[in-house]
Amino acid sequence: MKARIGFVSNSSSSSFIVAVDKNKSNGITEVAVKVNLADFCDEVISTEEALVKAFKDYWGDEELEEDSDIAEKYHKALAAIKAGKVILFGTVSNEDTPEEYVLYEKGIPETDGIEIIQNVDY
Repeated sequence: MKARIGFVSNSSSSSFIVAVDKNKSNGITEVAVKVNLADFCDEVISTEEALVKAFKDYWGDEELEEDSDIAEKYHKALAAIKAGKVILFGTVSNEDTPEEYVLYEKGIPETDGIEIIQNVDY
């Protein structure tokens, strides 16, 4: 058991004490993190022309014409733009901030107002 007495500086650990129901003695809980996806965004796309350019820049011309996973993502993104939404292209890593680490490890949850076209690749 770790004990902290007095002032501790530059510590990367912290203590806690909790009480749990006897039938839930393992102490499992869920930790939620609010994230602004715009903070991890490389491009914000709101027009069909910009969407075509972004997809061609990422995957090339031929992928949009074929019956492929990329073409399916393009058509979902295009439908979203036509419905008045904007498309966010972004990247995350497991190295920078806690929020980014959670996105990298867990992916982006589909919530109200957010449609997943391509989730974080693992």
